[in-house]
Amino acid sequence: MSSYTETMYLIYSKPIIPRVGNKRVSSRVFKGDLLDKSIQLYRMWFLFLRLGLDLEDNNIPIFDHVNKKNTKVRVNKKFYKDWDLEKVKNVKFDDWWKEKKHLFIETSPILTNEIDNVDEYYYIKVDKRLRIEDVVREVRQLLKSKKTHPTSKYIIHKQHKYIPTHMKYNVFIWKNMGKTRTQIINLLESSYKYYDIRSPKDESSIRRVLRSSERLIIDTSKGVF
Repeated sequence: MSSYTETMYLIYSKPIIPRVGNKRVSSRVFKGDLLDKSIQLYRMWFLFLRLGLDLEDNNIPIFDHVNKKNTKVRVNKKFYKDWDLEKVKNVKFDDWWKEKKHLFIETSPILTNEIDNVDEYYYIKVDKRLRIEDVVREVRQLLKSKKTHPTSKYIIHKQHKYIPTHMKYNVFIWKNMGKTRTQIINLLESSYKYYDIRSPKDESSIRRVLRSSERLIIDTSKGVF
């Protein structure tokens, strides 16, 4: 049984081309803002959420391989209340990010003469005469045993790798466009040939990627990425 019918098409979501170098994939700093993960993973979160909205609005089901039946995607509007979902559907990520980046950037250290009664902060006294490298070394040592957590409102929970996640997105889109698994294999080979990564080479591998992408769409729609 197929996950889709030939008459059901995505409206908001299109295939994407990988155009990012290794440095931007790994860097946690984007235009001066500190993030918990690379900006490219937040971009993928945005695109997978758009995909979930696309499936919901256009009544395109995802096939539940466990229960052997189609299941409808439902985006958790309460969880995503700050995201402006109408803009997620139609606005480019870079434009949307300018308005919403405050939801994702990490708290940066600042110089202060005031102490807030807040548990989330450490207050460290530093002699202004010390060398910067000595201060950095000592602070690192002081915080070495402390548990760290992201400070942003919205957090990426899973351990994603950018290019494999990028592939999952495109495989789902291509499948919805009616591409055969052989055609998808060829598209993957041509699209990702400049990246040092193994792409699926047979139909069973495409099936596994497709199932993984479906699971990610469902999880993302619930608020877990």
